[in-house]
Amino acid sequence: MNGQYWGIYQSQERADQHHGEAYLRGDKDDYDVMKDEDGGIEVSEGNSRAWNLLYDGVNRLARLSDESEREALYLQLQGLYPDGTHNSDAPVVLDVDNLIQYMLIIIWTANADAPIILEPPGGKNWIGMRDREGDQGFAFFIHNAEWTLFPGPGPETRPYDRTGPFPVGDQRKKSNPQWIHQQLMASGKYRRRFSELRTNISPEKERQVIHLCQPVGKPE
Repeated sequence: MNGQYWGIYQSQERADQHHGEAYLRGDKDDYDVMKDEDGGIEVSEGNSRAWNLLYDGVNRLARLSDESEREALYLQLQGLYPDGTHNSDAPVVLDVDNLIQYMLIIIWTANADAPIILEPPGGKNWIGMRDREGDQGFAFFIHNAEWTLFPGPGPETRPYDRTGPFPVGDQRKKSNPQWIHQQLMASGKYRRRFSELRTNISPEKERQVIHLCQPVGKPE
């Protein structure tokens, strides 16, 4: 760094149950840690019960035709009643702001290496964790993002379009945070919150990123 060798070869902390205990509160023994494994999903720690509640919940939400029903289910996934008050019978499995901020980084940096790849289709380079005894939904962490800011295929000079929707995740064994996000886009409340957080990225910043990535070649 600045001409000084520090002996650092990995600038990212390992996102696991110990990381959760240190940064998200709780006890490491109470964490469910989900991550990709060979294009599918692996339970690294704990169990998949809460993840399945989230996955099934967002799929059900996306199929609903009534917006009031979608809103009620959207709130239920956050441990809330339709009026926004705490529902002690509904586990908190969704952290809306964390998921949106995670996806904004994926989209803004045109990350072609996480949380999914299209060829072959599957999940890649994502980690999510949740404290079973806490009051937060799954938190996702940017991980292994060297395929970012590269031009898209063909004559295009703009980065890869990572907005989707993509089909990766329509099977439970390949579920991933991008699929969760895509299904939640059926909710008006989620779309509004996405728009609110999206405004933190100015058009000028976007133009700077596009300009910077134009001369960058693809890795061998």
